[in-house]
Amino acid sequence: MIAIAHRLKHLSVFSALFIALASWATPAAIQSEHYIDLRDHTGQSFLQTMIDQDNGIVVNFDEDYKAEYEFPTWSEVDYALSNFDNKNHRRVLRSFGNDKKLMKDFTESLLAEMKTFTPENISDKIGKMLSKMKIRGDKYALGQFYGIAAGAGTLVRIDEDNYYYNIGYFSPEVRSGRSYGATSHHKANDASHLMYLGELEKFLKYPNDYRQFYTAILEFLTDTDVSVYADPSFNEYGEALLTDYITVYTAELRRHLMRKLSPYSAPWGNDMTEATFLSLFNVKSGLMMLDGELKEASIKNHWALSPTGSGRSGFGINRKDRRRLQAMISNYFRYHKDEAKREIVKKIDRLVGKRRDGDAYRALMQYFNNEINLLNPFRVESIENEIVTAFVDFLMAVNDETDEIVESFSEDH
Repeated sequence: MIAIAHRLKHLSVFSALFIALASWATPAAIQSEHYIDLRDHTGQSFLQTMIDQDNGIVVNFDEDYKAEYEFPTWSEVDYALSNFDNKNHRRVLRSFGNDKKLMKDFTESLLAEMKTFTPENISDKIGKMLSKMKIRGDKYALGQFYGIAAGAGTLVRIDEDNYYYNIGYFSPEVRSGRSYGATSHHKANDASHLMYLGELEKFLKYPNDYRQFYTAILEFLTDTDVSVYADPSFNEYGEALLTDYITVYTAELRRHLMRKLSPYSAPWGNDMTEATFLSLFNVKSGLMMLDGELKEASIKNHWALSPTGSGRSGFGINRKDRRRLQAMISNYFRYHKDEAKREIVKKIDRLVGKRRDGDAYRALMQYFNNEINLLNPFRVESIENEIVTAFVDFLMAVNDETDEIVESFSEDH
């Protein structure tokens, strides 16, 4: 049976006018056959939300990949264009030479001749139609877009104003899939690592509530708790940043799960989160560890191209340098002459274990994501409140003592 998603109908004139006037309103999500509301999973770790066999994220991703859908109508495609941000809007139209009439003809031909698709085969079907109509378009970008427009993919809702689409993930291909987050600050966007780091850098350069933001990340990881979105004091920039973090982290954790949470294969969600935590120090000090030395640099350098010319890129390229700095900061507290400061990091050691190099950032993320948790996914939940408090206290102590930490590095050398 064809699993036809519930289709989004045209907005009424009044609704369209309301959205036009409310400049920060998030467009209504395209309805999907596969749907999860994170608020329904509060009380379990996000890893458990991912691997839950009843209605977990991975189960939905896998079922969707093989499910059959009807190709979308032109009205559905036209709405999807307005649902995505300008970058993705341009990416789609570029395949048609920015000719919307040609795109409409293509869409109608797809529905009439191809009729149905699965996320597994949509790019090939679109490629055949592009060839038939002699259009030099990007079948992969169009495959993701047309799939979501038709109701394929998995829609994950965070709250009324924040959600993200996910499509095309399949094991064991860790480079597969794409996720698009929508907030009141931007329409659906496949946030790149660089875009996310740019948002994070701006957020940390201004006097925002850093404790609230980092607490929200940890409550999401330990408890799938997104209640911060209901807090009136949580500003729109923190909201957009957290949504983009959750969107990208979901994608990277799915890929890490394809490798059974091995610490040595596709641990990109760990890398991203460690970099997010470390960036509080990086932005305040203006320093990063690059090529084995502390240098003045933007946190965008947490992302890098491989120097080998392999074409690889991401958070993992500078992993060794980043983790060296993480260990140095952790050990500043661990071996401090003041017992109260030593206790800040030793609380974390007692909860998640101490690594040989002393890196508390890495120890935390490897406690959250490791092979043991696949057998006992409730392990994180047993210490959720303690670890949130302990690690946020550590991050705030790092922020408070940034100047002293930098000075201690100079003394050590």
